[in-house]
Amino acid sequence: GYGETWSARILAGVLGKPFRFVDARDVLRVDAEPDPTVCGRVCWGPSGAALQKKLDEVDDNAALVITGYIASTADGAPTTLKRDGSDYSASIFGKLLGAAEVHIWTDVDGVLSADPRRVPEAFSLAEVTYEEAMELAYFGAKVLHPKTMLPAVELGIPLYIRNTFAPGKRGTRIGASCERQTMAGFTTVDGVACVTVRGSGMMGVPGVVARAAAALARVTISVRLMAQASSEQSIAFAVDSRRADEAAAVLEDAFERELRLSQVAGVDVVRPCAIIAAVARTLSSAAPGRFYGALSRAGIDLVAAAQGCDGRNISAVLLEKDARRALRAVHSAFLAHHVVALCVVGCGFVGAALLDAIRDAAARTLRRFGVKVRVAALVNADRMLLAPPDGKGVDLDAWRDALLAAKAETDFEEVQAHLEAYRSWGPDVVVVDASYSQAVAEQHVAWLGRKFHVVSANAAAAAGPLKLFEAIRAAREAASPACYVAEGSIGGGLPVVDTIRNMVLGGDAVREIECVISASMGAILNAVSPAAGAAQVSFAAALQDAWTSGLLENDPRLDLASEDAAAKLLMLGRELGVALEASDVTRDACPGADAG
Repeated sequence: GYGETWSARILAGVLGKPFRFVDARDVLRVDAEPDPTVCGRVCWGPSGAALQKKLDEVDDNAALVITGYIASTADGAPTTLKRDGSDYSASIFGKLLGAAEVHIWTDVDGVLSADPRRVPEAFSLAEVTYEEAMELAYFGAKVLHPKTMLPAVELGIPLYIRNTFAPGKRGTRIGASCERQTMAGFTTVDGVACVTVRGSGMMGVPGVVARAAAALARVTISVRLMAQASSEQSIAFAVDSRRADEAAAVLEDAFERELRLSQVAGVDVVRPCAIIAAVARTLSSAAPGRFYGALSRAGIDLVAAAQGCDGRNISAVLLEKDARRALRAVHSAFLAHHVVALCVVGCGFVGAALLDAIRDAAARTLRRFGVKVRVAALVNADRMLLAPPDGKGVDLDAWRDALLAAKAETDFEEVQAHLEAYRSWGPDVVVVDASYSQAVAEQHVAWLGRKFHVVSANAAAAAGPLKLFEAIRAAREAASPACYVAEGSIGGGLPVVDTIRNMVLGGDAVREIECVISASMGAILNAVSPAAGAAQVSFAAALQDAWTSGLLENDPRLDLASEDAAAKLLMLGRELGVALEASDVTRDACPGADAG
């Protein structure tokens, strides 16, 4: 307590009158505690009497500078208030003095909605209730220790968490009530193991949970979370990973008979794990679905889950490697804008137009939909550009030069690993395939397997080998909640494929389709065989005009040889449920279309 004593003396001296130094050891009494790590119970009566005596010795207008962290036992022996003792001192003296408010100065702007080291979008909450603050503190948030708040809670004294380095900020008010209707915050606890007792012999047997909990309590293993299957065939306990093996051994000993008779199948340990918790004053009926939905969209598997009976907390156990991504996913789902990690494969005409459109619409997209798009990777046939791991994404004002300067050769396994890692910043990964490559189309199944959303304008995916199309369709159906959206530029870019797909899903039977399947060839043929009264142009001039207008593929021979038209017919037929191969489509090429 020497540091506290001298710092308080110096501060009182600097402030001068009317400030008076008070040594807390002269007034604050706590019970002696044999365990040196545990703070003794505050003796409120003797402490109040000693403080009143001290107040009687000073002027009525005096202000007290009291040491924190230290106290005395009932017999006068000096002691400390142990962990978070300085903050605890403030709350204790707030109660003893009947204070209207208690302000605690620290190094953060208040109670944050999440750990800013893991969620850069985390922000300071204006107010939280005592219960919310205690829940957040229990699950590891940098808030007051629960014991710190108890003296203030007893008298309903609001606590303010303020930043020493930003004194002008109001900080967070912790009180009996608050007007905020949203979720209070999210936090994670690392270093956890999930120990599970499982077996059909536990079904309907009274006292199984009590036996397991008692066995862990006998060796002072604290349970952070418990979950039981409704079938009673498994019970999971989240414990400190350092004591996981001990917990497993204790449970095996407790259920030795059941294990021997095969009524308990075994005791399993999963580690390293983490607990993620969502805290609110009162959880809405939609909160659990939103919470688990956010985790699912981020591709995170849960080990166990539980919800507080008081409606203030949802908790889940997951693998520790997923903790950062999970925290960002649920935080963005409830409290912040949604971050999407984007990968564009094929940065030619279509891909470039998409990237420029995303750049130009960024502010509007954030304002209207609450979505931020971060470009995590750009991929061309010969090279790729992977964004730095800082979560900021590729600079869309300079992406062309950056991609041109990229030295890394395209490696789809490396791209997938990069996107998986980037989920820590953008839980939802969207891959846009703007290429015309079957090799890229063959990656769609792997992307969907990783729960990446896939948006495809690649005709090779829908009109390539039937086996590939069916594999993508199967992967699409199994990838939920990841989405697969594919479209082909049929009829000059109209969403014909999506329209037909929705009609079929709605139960309609499509009997016949009439269309000009190729806008480019339609324009060329109309020019060389015009309607009556219109000027006729040469085939070469019509072809040049179609190229200038952007109607042709990058390789015009795909249009002229009817390969593009055949691909579109395959798309339409397959969406209608007809198992077509490319060989089933008859096509006639324009004379000379195969010439170089």
